[in-house]
Amino acid sequence: MGDVFLVCDAGGGTTDLNVLKVTSASRGKTELEPLHCNEGEAIGSTLIDHKAERLILDRLRRVEAELPTTDLESLARRMIQDRFMSYKCSFGSGIMNVPKLPLPIPDLAAGQDFPIAGIENSSVILTRQDLQALFDEQIQRICDLLDDQLRAVQSSHPEESVSYLVLSGGLGSSPYLQKRIRERYGRGAGSGSANARNMTILLASDPQLAVVHGLLIARTQSLKGGPEVLSARRCPISYGVLCRELYDEVKHQGEDVEQDPYTKKRFAEKQVSWFVKRGDKVDVKQGINQRFRNKIALGREREAWRTAIVSSSLPTNQLPQSLRHEGVKQVCTIETVLDTHDMKRKNSKWYHLRREYNEAEFDVKLLIGTGLQFEVWGQDGKKSKSHDEIEVEWEVPDDADIDLTRGRHDGLGIYRVS
Repeated sequence: MGDVFLVCDAGGGTTDLNVLKVTSASRGKTELEPLHCNEGEAIGSTLIDHKAERLILDRLRRVEAELPTTDLESLARRMIQDRFMSYKCSFGSGIMNVPKLPLPIPDLAAGQDFPIAGIENSSVILTRQDLQALFDEQIQRICDLLDDQLRAVQSSHPEESVSYLVLSGGLGSSPYLQKRIRERYGRGAGSGSANARNMTILLASDPQLAVVHGLLIARTQSLKGGPEVLSARRCPISYGVLCRELYDEVKHQGEDVEQDPYTKKRFAEKQVSWFVKRGDKVDVKQGINQRFRNKIALGREREAWRTAIVSSSLPTNQLPQSLRHEGVKQVCTIETVLDTHDMKRKNSKWYHLRREYNEAEFDVKLLIGTGLQFEVWGQDGKKSKSHDEIEVEWEVPDDADIDLTRGRHDGLGIYRVS
């Protein structure tokens, strides 16, 4: 107990890093605390394939007139999908200790040489140096990520030392990557990070299925009545609620401003209340909640209204304050009908000169399940309709198409309770 693991899941298209501390290691009651994370970086083995395909295509174009087809891109793709995959998977092992790696050109008659294109005996010749350069580009990017992660942990948890670096995923099973990682980060190798001087490199027994195995173990423990393996998660991006704020001439300069029809006060519209920020720790069971109010016209108490959820991947010190700024996107809306006992009648006395209205008070909750779920709760529990879960990777969909027709009944008039 107390060991800190840096997990590097280097797969086909992405590489994910997580720093986890073991807080309980008793049988059937393993618990981990997330210290830091970096998810979904575009680093992986498919990028090696893409670079190799570009390299082969360049060679083929030099002798295009001599080839059996003019569709050189399809030809290069076929060559990548065949023998190259064997070379890639075994690169760095003893059986790959050869200077040349021939890739036969489909349908080209045997025995043809084109030195200008590096073609011998009707095969494009890749050298060990060619393949190593393709690997080294991705490995350097992984090492940069690892260094950044170690520095981040050193800054946020200076008392912690990373005990183990765990490699998993498709690219994580590469013998060459494992060798390079051992040379740079193995115990005594001197990676330059004070909190990783005694770090041991661990290899998953089945790297490509390691994540699946971990999920099954975690779920089995939960079903048997044990605690959640990950009782909290680190949020990789920021989430907020679209709302309004009482107008401040300094803070809200250039923002959309409207006068409230009930109180006659001025409000800045389409502001964002960021209730969970990138890097924040979210409890799996409790989630996070924030309290809001909304003004509802008399006679419309039982009509549904919508609350908009937005997100941003920007650093926490650069989060946009409103929808007018770049870097903020809408991810979903929550449709809600509150009970009348969640509302208070305002301006209802005979001496009030302004219009009557209902003031509703409610909580917006973020909950973690297989994905992210946002809900609106009143006094007696959940009041909102369910929406499609946001994926566990918490990535923002580029094609989010949400109708936010102007009007306070669509939830744009809500404001946070201080």
